[in-house]
Amino acid sequence: MLEFQNIFNGIQKDKYDISKTFDELIEDYNKIKSVPENLDDIKQIEKINLDFKLLNEIKENCLKEYSLSELATDFKDKIKDKQLFVETGITLLDSEKKDCPFCEQSLEKDALNLIDKYTTYLNDIEANTIKLFKEYVSSLEKYIITLTNIEIQNTKRINEFNKYKTKYIPSSEEIELNSLDIEYLRRQIELIIESVQDKIKNINKSIDLTDEQLQSLEKSETLFNGVISSNNEEIEAINNKKDKIGEENKSTRKEIVKCAYNHLIDEHKNNIESVIKLRAQWKTLNDEIRKKREQQKVSKKEKVASTIKTVLNYFFAKKYTLDEENFRLIFDKNTLEKDQAKNILSEGEKNIVAFAYFIGDTHLKVENEDDYQKLFFVIDDPISSMDFSHVYTLCGVIRDISKIIDKLKRERFLILTHNNDFMRVLASNNIIDKKLLLKKGELIDFNNNLTVPYINHLMDIYDICRKNGIPTHTTANSIRHIIETLTKFEKIDVTGESIAEYIKENIKDDTKSYTLINDLSHGGWRTEQAPITDEDYIEICETIVKHIEIKYIGQVEYCKKICK
Repeated sequence: MLEFQNIFNGIQKDKYDISKTFDELIEDYNKIKSVPENLDDIKQIEKINLDFKLLNEIKENCLKEYSLSELATDFKDKIKDKQLFVETGITLLDSEKKDCPFCEQSLEKDALNLIDKYTTYLNDIEANTIKLFKEYVSSLEKYIITLTNIEIQNTKRINEFNKYKTKYIPSSEEIELNSLDIEYLRRQIELIIESVQDKIKNINKSIDLTDEQLQSLEKSETLFNGVISSNNEEIEAINNKKDKIGEENKSTRKEIVKCAYNHLIDEHKNNIESVIKLRAQWKTLNDEIRKKREQQKVSKKEKVASTIKTVLNYFFAKKYTLDEENFRLIFDKNTLEKDQAKNILSEGEKNIVAFAYFIGDTHLKVENEDDYQKLFFVIDDPISSMDFSHVYTLCGVIRDISKIIDKLKRERFLILTHNNDFMRVLASNNIIDKKLLLKKGELIDFNNNLTVPYINHLMDIYDICRKNGIPTHTTANSIRHIIETLTKFEKIDVTGESIAEYIKENIKDDTKSYTLINDLSHGGWRTEQAPITDEDYIEICETIVKHIEIKYIGQVEYCKKICK
């Protein structure tokens, strides 16, 4: 982003939208770098969970009218205030010893009578009912304690959150956790407690807790927990940012670079505009100079361009050609800008373009028409990184060089190569007159027959079926070699009886080839077989040649040309 060309072009574009100054972003970056490796997560805030089944039970029981015991009111009032103490004492009382469980003194008759009254009351419906309602009160008071604890917990989380966003996570600095207001919810619970306490004072009185009270309480609980859920989401988000602090770091560094980019645009805008203006003036003058020069070279330029286009057409047809005006490559009808070609062309394609220029550049080497007859081409291993199909095409260009450069009356060239296949194609297509191999410091004749056994075998069977040639002891082996080569060419990964499969799939009407090549090409013979006549050989050779004519007509045409 901060490369010279980007800054240079940036004055014509909108600047980046940055929400902070450079110094603020640097401060944020330093915060992010200071995050401890094992920084703890901020814990989630617990929610209040009111038991509305219990609340409905309280509502129903408050509505009921319970019968009172027959004991005196003042006696019952004493027990109500100390019911738990009395119940505990009676539970601990030893019925045999009749000793007080607290002071361990022997109980007299009056004390025993009083205990009987206690027991009678505690077993009474009134006592059990009061006990139940006191348990209700205890449960409701626990809710109030829970509310207070949640409020304290929420306050702690707010403090932790504010610390994290201020010290470590600047992208969360605008986020605020919500505080909790427990007063309204607590007051609603307290009102229910007050109703239950009124019921304890007089259990035969009906106390009405309305549906609206409980519905309002449920709504308040939902709103209360909604605030907690919202806070928990923000807590989870900041924890995730902490765990992925690398992403926060990367994002902040990008913002710093954008801020620096904007600053450079502002700082150098006037200078860049001056440079652009000077460049435009230079281009105008340079174009004028170039046009005057090209007017003097127009004839040669047209010849060079035409030749390069012709050579490129051999390889690429319409995929690549030449923009004759700017001498730039055209790819799929689009003229490539400067430096684009190196990113689009493969290494092999680059070598093809270089070879095309090598041929086209010939016109710049001559001063007059007679110079064309003095040309001698030295071509040094031009096929580096090329697909093999392009190797064939390049050989065709060499073959047709006098057609491509029409003023050339005779071709003279020296071709040097390390590539055996390139040499084979040149030799087998009679493109070169003399074939030499450098071996152990000496030049010896290049034996082309050893490099092209397939085409020699094909010419042998072509001669038998089309030129009245005579079958020999090698004919069966030639047929086998041809089938094996076709098999491997069309299906590289083959196992088992690949020859038999190839004949079965591709030469469906053939009935003799497999037997012939399987027996005679290995020297075997079964006595029960009938002798194979010359007519059988001719028929089998014709079958193979017809198959090749259908799939690879060029191979048969080549044999036709060689076997004249």
